Order: sequence, then structure tokens, then C-alpha cells
Amino acid sequence: MLEILQQGSRDTCERMESDSMAKNIILNDLKTYLSIPIDEAGFNSELVAKIASNWMALYQMGAVVSTQITDTTTWDNLLVSEETLPMVLEILSLRVKQVFDPSPNGTVGSSLKSYLDESERRLLSTLEGVV
Repeated sequence: MLEILQQGSRDTCERMESDSMAKNIILNDLKTYLSIPIDEAGFNSELVAKIASNWMALYQMGAVVSTQITDTTTWDNLLVSEETLPMVLEILSLRVKQVFDPSPNGTVGSSLKSYLDESERRLLSTLEGVV
């Protein structure tokens, strides 16, 4: 299960890099991770709300700067360290997925939670070495 999540995160990061970071728009990157077509706007307001609420958790960890999230907010100058982008994207994506598209299977949900906890610990450890 964790290998699938890690591969999905790597695939998303590779697609973003090859696509000039999907024009660098946070919402588009989350849509890619959640397998929602970028041109599908029906979920934008709900996704932006989920991104914004989870952005504050990342801000409290010291990974991002405080900002108002909109459907056009880009990654530009919002990370404390550019090297943490893959981790921040992964954590943000997993947190949004948990509330936007939760798994009906309790075991999968538990695995996602464990993986999210581990990812957050790795991010905090990385930030300690950067900041």
C-alpha cells in the first residue's frame, strides 16, 4: 500500500516537473494527484477550501508561509525551502484526499493515516536541518 502511495507521489511530482509544475498552480497539482482532470471545475471551491484548511497545518509546521489560498494560488515563494516541495505536496494531497475522497476500507484509511504521520515526521526532520 505504501509503495503505491509513494509511486503515486513520485509520478505526480514527475508530471508536475515535466509540465512546468502544471503552471505552478497548487489546485492543479492537487487535482493531478487526485486524478481529477485539471479542466474539471466542478470541485474547485470544495478543493480550495480543503487545501486552505490543511495549508494552515503546514504553516504551523513551519513548511509554508501564511497565505490566502485561491484557485489560482501558485507555489511561488510559498515554501520555506524549495527542497521540501515533494514532501509538502504529498502531505497536502494526502490530507485533502482523506476528507475529499476518504477510503471506505478502514484498513486502507488506517494505512493512509500512518503514512501521513510518517511523512509529517520526515518533513519536520528535514525542516530542522534547513531552517
